[in-house]
Amino acid sequence: MAFFRICELYKTYPELCNAFRLQEDYFNIVENSLNIRLAITKNTIEKYNLIQKIQIMRQTIFYFFVFLTLISVSGCRKEKAIVDTTGDLVVNARDGIGTSLIGSTVYLYNNQSDFNNNLYSQTRITDNSGQVRFLNLYPATYYVDCDFTSTSGQTITITGSGYVSVGYETTITITP
Repeated sequence: MAFFRICELYKTYPELCNAFRLQEDYFNIVENSLNIRLAITKNTIEKYNLIQKIQIMRQTIFYFFVFLTLISVSGCRKEKAIVDTTGDLVVNARDGIGTSLIGSTVYLYNNQSDFNNNLYSQTRITDNSGQVRFLNLYPATYYVDCDFTSTSGQTITITGSGYVSVGYETTITITP
């Protein structure tokens, strides 16, 4: 609009009006170019911000799933593999004629020295078949003894020993 007023004032100078018109056209082109560049820059910034938000969202989702995985893994019940490192010792206690000793105490010794010094580690009472079980013993030679009263009223001690192997049941019979 300012251009038309200037041209009316300067009707006498048409070349001046043309110069102003060219200059105004040039400024319009520059302004349009700047507006386009500004729009492109704004669009680029918006795209960059959107890309950053998407990356943050992806990271958040990733860490969320890592967190869920850790929770689910830590909550899982883990079955321990049972490795058999022990064995059992079964002792049959019999009197002089082979009758099972019922209700008699059998003493277990971990080694010869404990046996010699009467330092037993466990005791069991014989069942109706004259038998006791010492379970989960580590591999070694174990010693046992048992006292019973004979038909003549005499106290008799019977002894024995047996080697316990991993995963096996060792059976020994002790008699006078």
